[in-house]
Amino acid sequence: MKKMRNGIFKQILKAIPEEDEKRIKELASVLIDGGLTKDEVVEEIVDIIDSLIDFNFIFSDRPLIGSALEQIDGIVFRFIAKAIIKNI
Repeated sequence: MKKMRNGIFKQILKAIPEEDEKRIKELASVLIDGGLTKDEVVEEIVDIIDSLIDFNFIFSDRPLIGSALEQIDGIVFRFIAKAIIKNI
Protein backbone atom coordinates (compact mmCIF):
# COMPACT_ATOMS: atom_id res chain seq x y z
CA MET A 1 0.00 0.00 0.00
CA LYS A 2 2.80 2.45 0.89
CA LYS A 3 4.53 1.89 -2.49
CA MET A 4 1.25 2.46 -4.29
CA ARG A 5 0.65 5.67 -2.32
CA ASN A 6 4.15 6.95 -3.15
CA GLY A 7 3.47 6.23 -6.81
CA ILE A 8 0.22 8.19 -6.65
CA PHE A 9 2.01 11.12 -4.97
CA LYS A 10 4.57 11.13 -7.79
CA GLN A 11 1.81 11.14 -10.42
CA ILE A 12 0.10 14.08 -8.73
CA LEU A 13 3.33 16.04 -8.53
CA LYS A 14 3.94 15.52 -12.24
CA ALA A 15 0.55 17.07 -12.96
CA ILE A 16 1.14 20.21 -10.86
CA PRO A 17 2.99 23.06 -12.54
CA GLU A 18 6.46 23.37 -11.04
CA GLU A 19 6.00 27.04 -10.15
CA ASP A 20 2.77 26.30 -8.25
CA GLU A 21 4.41 23.44 -6.38
CA LYS A 22 7.29 25.74 -5.45
CA ARG A 23 4.92 28.43 -4.11
CA ILE A 24 2.99 25.93 -2.02
CA LYS A 25 6.23 24.52 -0.58
CA GLU A 26 7.39 28.04 0.28
CA LEU A 27 4.10 28.74 2.03
CA ALA A 28 4.32 25.43 3.88
CA SER A 29 7.86 26.19 5.04
CA VAL A 30 6.80 29.58 6.37
CA LEU A 31 3.86 28.03 8.23
CA ILE A 32 6.03 25.26 9.69
CA ASP A 33 8.66 27.82 10.74
CA GLY A 34 5.80 29.71 12.38
CA GLY A 35 5.02 26.72 14.56
CA LEU A 36 2.35 24.79 12.70
CA THR A 37 2.58 21.01 12.37
CA LYS A 38 2.59 19.39 8.94
CA ASP A 39 -1.01 18.27 9.49
CA GLU A 40 -2.03 21.84 10.32
CA VAL A 41 -0.18 23.11 7.24
CA VAL A 42 -2.01 20.59 5.06
CA GLU A 43 -5.35 21.84 6.41
CA GLU A 44 -4.36 25.48 5.80
CA ILE A 45 -3.40 24.69 2.20
CA VAL A 46 -6.62 22.74 1.68
CA ASP A 47 -8.63 25.71 2.98
CA ILE A 48 -6.80 28.09 0.64
CA ILE A 49 -7.27 25.90 -2.43
CA ASP A 50 -10.89 25.20 -1.52
CA SER A 51 -11.63 28.92 -1.20
CA LEU A 52 -10.16 29.52 -4.66
CA ILE A 53 -11.99 26.75 -6.50
CA ASP A 54 -15.78 26.68 -6.53
CA PHE A 55 -17.01 23.69 -8.50
CA ASN A 56 -20.61 24.87 -8.18
CA PHE A 57 -19.61 28.00 -10.09
CA ILE A 58 -17.38 26.18 -12.59
CA PHE A 59 -20.15 23.69 -13.36
CA SER A 60 -23.06 26.10 -12.96
CA ASP A 61 -24.60 24.66 -16.12
CA ARG A 62 -24.42 21.16 -14.55
CA PRO A 63 -25.33 21.64 -10.89
CA LEU A 64 -25.28 17.94 -9.99
CA ILE A 65 -21.67 17.63 -11.14
CA GLY A 66 -20.65 20.79 -9.32
CA SER A 67 -22.34 19.65 -6.14
CA ALA A 68 -20.78 16.18 -6.34
CA LEU A 69 -17.30 17.65 -6.83
CA GLU A 70 -17.82 20.03 -3.90
CA GLN A 71 -18.55 17.00 -1.72
CA ILE A 72 -15.18 15.38 -2.47
CA ASP A 73 -12.91 18.31 -3.27
CA GLY A 74 -11.46 18.49 0.25
CA ILE A 75 -10.29 14.90 -0.02
CA VAL A 76 -8.58 15.58 -3.34
CA PHE A 77 -7.05 18.89 -2.18
CA ARG A 78 -5.77 17.22 1.01
CA PHE A 79 -4.10 14.47 -1.01
CA ILE A 80 -2.47 17.07 -3.27
CA ALA A 81 -1.26 19.15 -0.30
CA LYS A 82 0.21 16.07 1.38
CA ALA A 83 1.98 15.10 -1.84
CA ILE A 84 3.52 18.55 -2.21
CA ILE A 85 4.76 19.01 1.36
CA LYS A 86 5.71 15.40 1.94
CA ASN A 87 9.48 16.08 1.86
CA ILE A 88 9.60 19.41 3.68
